[in-house]
Amino acid sequence: MNDFDTNFVYISRLLRSDFKPFCDELTGLFSKLGIAWDFLDGTRDIWVRDFMPVQLSKDSFWGYKYNPDYLLGKEQYISDQNKIAKNINLELDISDIVFDGGNIVFAGEYALVCDKVFAENSRSKNDKEFIARLEKELGKKLIFLPWRAHPSDKNGDIYGHSDGFVKYCGKNKILMSSHADSYPSEAQDIKLILEFHGFSVEQMSFAKPCYEYDWAYINFLQIGSHIIMPSFGSANDEIAKEFITRAFAGMRISSINCQKIASLGGALHCVAWNIFKKSNATNDKFMSA
Repeated sequence: MNDFDTNFVYISRLLRSDFKPFCDELTGLFSKLGIAWDFLDGTRDIWVRDFMPVQLSKDSFWGYKYNPDYLLGKEQYISDQNKIAKNINLELDISDIVFDGGNIVFAGEYALVCDKVFAENSRSKNDKEFIARLEKELGKKLIFLPWRAHPSDKNGDIYGHSDGFVKYCGKNKILMSSHADSYPSEAQDIKLILEFHGFSVEQMSFAKPCYEYDWAYINFLQIGSHIIMPSFGSANDEIAKEFITRAFAGMRISSINCQKIASLGGALHCVAWNIFKKSNATNDKFMSA
């Protein structure tokens, strides 16, 4: 499912207890825009994108083994995907492939995945059997985006999630983060791979980069025809909005300050799990409790 096919969004109830002002503003915005939403109970952190299943079609979800290396020694924060899914009456067959929900961006016939998935599953990058299995389970051709850790860089990415680098705009268009402002050769590698597969890539860039937060602009939330983008009270907010507006013509764009959650390493796409949900009496209401 592409983001523009979704109509419902879940967030962790912990978001309200841990970040109440932000949560109240976000859910208020959902209600104002007519976006149906609800809380997920039983989560162990607020980053629901990472541990909730991947929706493959209107009736199909893919479960996986959530055991990220960035939570090594912090296993108390690993949420039980299957248990949470059952809380919303969703039955899953769980794959034994180690995966993160933030590491997939659907783009037409492809799924864009950072190549960190190989290391997470103790596989080599030319393991054809593993690639074929992952493609079969996802029902998509895979494009692997090169990812490199930068442990000495306090603003460097440690997650290896493709939703922190790219966003599919429809047709053959990709909007890419401002990664080139920090690591131009890495950004060029990603761009060339996408162009090789027929995509037209536009990269965000800022004359006065803010390395602490600029990465988060690409991690916006799209639900149907609505886009909610992060803002930080800087001049780069408007520049980022121009990039997004140009790439997603006709979308209705709102924003919300994400400084507190972005300082922890995630933004709007990370704290939300947007899906297509069939309409019924429960789903049609707009939650406010």
